[in-house]
Amino acid sequence: EKASDLIPWMWGINAYATVIGSVLSVLLAIKGGFSFVFILSALIYVLGAAGMLRVMKEGQKTHA
Repeated sequence: EKASDLIPWMWGINAYATVIGSVLSVLLAIKGGFSFVFILSALIYVLGAAGMLRVMKEGQKTHA
């Protein structure tokens, strides 16, 4: 609601990351195996979740 003008940018970034991530995961699977790609992707998701929690926590501090 606050930054609706950024929604097209977010869609674009998501599309870019999806394409690059797909190609990169195939290349990494060829080099390191499926288990390596699975563990790496899990770590990336954990880091993303931690980042989102931090942003949400900081947002709550500014509204309080």
